[in-house]
Amino acid sequence: MQNPTAAMLVIGDEILSGRTQDTNTQYLAAALTDASVDLKEARVVSDDADAIKQAASSLSATYDMVFTSGGIGPTHDDITADCIAAAFNAPIDIRADARALLEAHYERQGSELNAARLRMARIPEGASLIENPISTAPGFTLGNVHVMAGVHLFLKPWWPAFCHKSQGVHRCKVKPCALSGARVILRHRWARLQRAFPIYPLDPILFKKMVFTALTS
Repeated sequence: MQNPTAAMLVIGDEILSGRTQDTNTQYLAAALTDASVDLKEARVVSDDADAIKQAASSLSATYDMVFTSGGIGPTHDDITADCIAAAFNAPIDIRADARALLEAHYERQGSELNAARLRMARIPEGASLIENPISTAPGFTLGNVHVMAGVHLFLKPWWPAFCHKSQGVHRCKVKPCALSGARVILRHRWARLQRAFPIYPLDPILFKKMVFTALTS
């Protein structure tokens, strides 16, 4: 059985200008590999509505799942939610459950839920929320597109909550002791292949997939 495929869509002028380093793609690539999902493409686009919509539509039609980072904050240039809604022809507005989360969060902080912060409660119709354990402002899933925050310190804690609710992503847990015998056999066989075809390097990720396939097939 083939692994599910995925794409990463990074959104933000700050990434393309070099002012901010994209660490989310590296983190997500490792997390997806660990979950036996093949990240096939990573794309970076500016804070341009047409570019975001086009990229989201194209990637959604090509891969099993798409992850976006960036553009769902409280500022005027945070337009990702609107663009994803437009890509799926879905209405978007402030949603009661998202608003309730933000109201409770800012009440605990003793802060006001002003108009700018309320923008983070705008969710496309038909989307399900993705829990945000850091700032409470939720991400969402619409179709096969999963919309998350751009700040690395936000995206990383979101991942376990997303995996817990997602049927398409799961973490494979295999005890090292169960791999030891197969690991030795496969490594010897792979070494023989390398000697026969020296153009191919020993890829540790591919080796892990070979071990997993051998033990589960």
